[in-house]
Amino acid sequence: MNSIAFFMYEAQNATIWYTKTIMKKTYYIVGALVLIIIVLLALLLWPKPSNSPTTSTPLGAGTETPSPSTPAPSATKPTTQAGITYAPASAASQIKVDSPIVNATVHNTSPIKISGQAVGTWFFEATFPAKVLDAKGNVIGVGRVQSQGNWMTDSFVPFSGSVSYDNEPVGSHGYVVLLKDNPSSLPQNDATVTIPILFR
Repeated sequence: MNSIAFFMYEAQNATIWYTKTIMKKTYYIVGALVLIIIVLLALLLWPKPSNSPTTSTPLGAGTETPSPSTPAPSATKPTTQAGITYAPASAASQIKVDSPIVNATVHNTSPIKISGQAVGTWFFEATFPAKVLDAKGNVIGVGRVQSQGNWMTDSFVPFSGSVSYDNEPVGSHGYVVLLKDNPSSLPQNDATVTIPILFR
């Protein structure tokens, strides 16, 4: 009888041990499965980086408008009309040069006489600068021409003056350059007229 009781006791202990072992393994398996499911969900739901290159649009791009004080690019380019070069091209409508004429033959001893008409905005204090250049573009004479009327107007005003310059070899070329007076020193307010001449 004692042997049967002992056997039953051992069998009961073995069953309890086996059940605990199975339960422990089940917990491990269930835990592993839950962890795998969490990792898979994280990989599926995590935002994927885009393979296409991204381009950033600068602030205000496409909405910029040129400043009213800045001339259009075409207006800033010089133009040559009847041998006279105007820079910018709009200067052609602001000044008319009577003397010297294009390729005028002038004495190689100064001064050279200059006359014509310009709108009032070319003047400051009733004058604007003038230069004489040699064939290489070196400045050989500087002076100012004077308005012959009320310069504080948008209309054309007669001007005249003369510029003294260094002697140049007979037969060499040169240039007379008239410059819009620009007390603001802003580049967009600059303007010039260049007339080729010949020294004799």
